[in-house]
Amino acid sequence: MKDLHGLHLGTAGWQLPKALNTPAEEPVLVRYARHFNAVEINSTFYRPHQPRTFAKWAASVPDDFRFAVKMHRSVTHERRLSDIRPAQVFLEMVSALGPKLGPVLIQLPPSFVWSTEAEDFLSALREVYDGAVVLEARHPSWAAPDAVNGLKANTISGVAADPPLLYMDLRPSGYPHLLYFRLHGSPRVYWSSYSDDFLHPLSEQVCDRLKAGEQVWVSFDNTAAGAGATDALRLKDLIRERLA
Repeated sequence: MKDLHGLHLGTAGWQLPKALNTPAEEPVLVRYARHFNAVEINSTFYRPHQPRTFAKWAASVPDDFRFAVKMHRSVTHERRLSDIRPAQVFLEMVSALGPKLGPVLIQLPPSFVWSTEAEDFLSALREVYDGAVVLEARHPSWAAPDAVNGLKANTISGVAADPPLLYMDLRPSGYPHLLYFRLHGSPRVYWSSYSDDFLHPLSEQVCDRLKAGEQVWVSFDNTAAGAGATDALRLKDLIRERLA
């Protein structure tokens, strides 16, 4: 994917359609990295991993491959952005990915309302971490100007998620130079595949951003039945056609 400069495309977890899942004697991640240059690790939301696990993953993929990692739920759901210390422990853990660490994904519970206290946490996070951070809010209060400006002030990108919860359309917010699309499947979340009626306008939006010199991430999270990888491959073809 070196011809698609600025684009990081993949799925949540490294899955492939059966037709591409060969040769079987190789690790799945090695096979996956032949087709995509990014992956979103969601298991870090539920449990810690050993540094050697991250190092092993990083060593098995090309130099331009990147891992997005989902922040542990102790930070987002249990302490609800009230304590920077568990976030620091998390960041130390994922640092074992080295230069292949991509954005840290903060996904908030649907009940999490924007507040100045939440913005204070994001500012504290920026004091200890200068890497890429994206935030998937699921409460409408995060679409308000104060919340969007708070993201921008802390160079944090608001995730454009589908199905959309903050806006009526698929719209990134916050820091404008890194865009993160997170596609969960619709109408059945995590299961449904996307049609060309959805992927064509998405490819146009991605291409416009790439031409403007922005970094764009697209992560398909509709992986329960394997639709994510097929959709990502189709989107990659559509983007190449538009950029050709």
